Amino acid sequence: MSYSIQITSDTVTPKLLAAVTLMTKGIQDGLEEAGAEMEATAKQIVPVRTGFLRSTIYHLVDSGALTLELGATADYALYVEMGTRRAHAQPFIRPSFEANQQRLLDAIVKGVLDAF
Repeated sequence: MSYSIQITSDTVTPKLLAAVTLMTKGIQDGLEEAGAEMEATAKQIVPVRTGFLRSTIYHLVDSGALTLELGATADYALYVEMGTRRAHAQPFIRPSFEANQQRLLDAIVKGVLDAF
């Protein structure tokens, strides 16, 4: 003896799909806001001689993967951040991330909670 059930229509699936869309949008918005704040913090604390390094600091939110990238495109940005054997480190990316770490976590939690 066996039984089978077939669901032809349900009300849960559309609601779950809508929640995922809302959650993704909420997290993406939060990452963008946190990224802008992290970029501003990095630009405030970066050592400035000519201003070129400061002008290359950026943040980028990838909506497909829900990732946030913070960096600088100047060729020597890594040497300023990490230092060399002749020059001490003058970090500006790590402190910016650390100062805004809670903001990132809050953005993710808010995006998830607002979806439901």
